[in-house]
Amino acid sequence: MLTELVRRTLEQLGARTDVLDLREHRLPQVDVRYHGSPEDPPDPAVGDLLHRVRAADAMVWASPVYHNSYSAALKNALDHLAIADVRGKPLALCGNGGRRASGQAADHLRIVARGLHGIAVPLVTTTADGDFRRVDGEYRIAARETIERAVAMCQQLLDYTDRFRTAPQDAVGVAAPASEGAS
Repeated sequence: MLTELVRRTLEQLGARTDVLDLREHRLPQVDVRYHGSPEDPPDPAVGDLLHRVRAADAMVWASPVYHNSYSAALKNALDHLAIADVRGKPLALCGNGGRRASGQAADHLRIVARGLHGIAVPLVTTTADGDFRRVDGEYRIAARETIERAVAMCQQLLDYTDRFRTAPQDAVGVAAPASEGAS
């Protein structure tokens, strides 16, 4: 439900979305023989993953908390990626803690994002079982604060995406302190 809320929100804000649900898009275990050439895997599902990630201007990574971290399915998907696939892309991070809200999955994903040179936006959205209510036979997020945070996170993701898409790729701004004899 959280990823659906994020998808709808991004679309309402004008973004095109492509959802890759790892429950339906099954990937093989990472094969280390293709680590140096991830575009040459024998499994078409991996090729599809790479194509979709490379085509994305930004990404949302979401996972329930499993053993105080994110899911093995997401770990496996991320292991198929190389730094070049994620470098410089803004990322929004989401998680569901079950009985209690927990940011642990998102916290661990932030470390992975940094390792792949992605840019995780500061706002994170997490949910707990108590955030959901059954309405007309379907579960929906009923916690207003969670909905507002998800909207703010989506706006932040789009702001980052716009800034990094328009920033000159070769520009590096470094401010040095003014001092005598500086050259």
